[in-house]
Amino acid sequence: RFAIVDDTAPNAFALPGGYIYVSRGLLALSNSEEELAGVLGHEIAHVALRHAAARQALGPPSFFMPMKNLQILSFSRDLEHTADRVGQGLTAVAGYDPGGITEFLQSLDSLERLRLGYSRLPSFLDTHPGTTNRVAETAQRAGEIAWRPKPGVAGDRAGHLRKIEGLVVGPSGQQGIFRGARFMHPDLGFTIRFPKGWEQHNTARAVGAISRDRSGQVFLEQAGPGSDPAAAAEAWAEKGKEQGLRVDSRKSIKLVGRDAVRLEGSVRGLGGSLRLHATFLPWRGSVYRIVGVSRWIRKHEPLFINVARSFRPMTRELLAELRELRLRLIEAQPAETLAELAKRSGSDWTAMQLGVLNGIQPSQRFKGGELVKITKAESYRPEGAAWTGEQP
Repeated sequence: RFAIVDDTAPNAFALPGGYIYVSRGLLALSNSEEELAGVLGHEIAHVALRHAAARQALGPPSFFMPMKNLQILSFSRDLEHTADRVGQGLTAVAGYDPGGITEFLQSLDSLERLRLGYSRLPSFLDTHPGTTNRVAETAQRAGEIAWRPKPGVAGDRAGHLRKIEGLVVGPSGQQGIFRGARFMHPDLGFTIRFPKGWEQHNTARAVGAISRDRSGQVFLEQAGPGSDPAAAAEAWAEKGKEQGLRVDSRKSIKLVGRDAVRLEGSVRGLGGSLRLHATFLPWRGSVYRIVGVSRWIRKHEPLFINVARSFRPMTRELLAELRELRLRLIEAQPAETLAELAKRSGSDWTAMQLGVLNGIQPSQRFKGGELVKITKAESYRPEGAAWTGEQP
């Protein structure tokens, strides 16, 4: 069973039971049906060879620090090499070029070079083999595999690109978007500011920020349905006792003209005791929890309070300013370069970025008529019922 994950990072993974996921970031980076088939073949191989049984679990995210360990653990290097080999065989049998995975890995390698300035090399704790090594190995193997092409789904490269046109590239309005220190979630109707200069994270469970020295973090998450912040605070505190939470004080406060509750206390951590601030606020049928955790509470306490106080309704003015990048297509003109095409089309990405996105060299000149992926900043409009601004 296959599904698309609303994630900006180019990623794919398989879970026990035959569930295979690809991210929209991976789809946006792909340039042909063969590339996508190569990725799916790799993940099908993981399932067929029951590699999930060889995983090592990270364990559940921390109850008090949900942004600490939300990644899915990768397979070991040996299993990745095996999945490459078997996956290429599967794609060949299905009638796809077994070199498709190589082309995708080359784009992935170019993306890593663009972001980091060098190709990612495997470290001791890195369970995936380096992308450069995988490119070389899969390219050599592809040349040794006999295969016959069969009709695909999208047809040629242009057909594949037309199927992925309109994908969001980067942060999605449906997940909420950071603009500087401000986080805006138009679908849920609120905005909140996190400490300036802190490392920002936006996951399916929580949104927040972590200080550069890792001494504190503050995040917002849904506590559950309802409108009673006191009951939500009591239930959370009771559950937290199992993990060493001690509540020192409870305060009834006002936020955004609403009754709210703030808890202060401490929790046992691996390195000793952590101080904790938790604010519970009702909003549109749910209670939200804004939690700050720190080893140096005197340093971070004012920041935690300011974050909670910054919670505001999303306004029409803010919504009008909200933009998300979408993948669009444009036909290249004869002898045109990527830089010239980017300028002519009004793309928000540079020629270097578009080169990675399209799997071509920025200096390449087009013959004319080729479809080229570009990115365009477009206004976001919440789905469903008409957005009416500051709703109760």
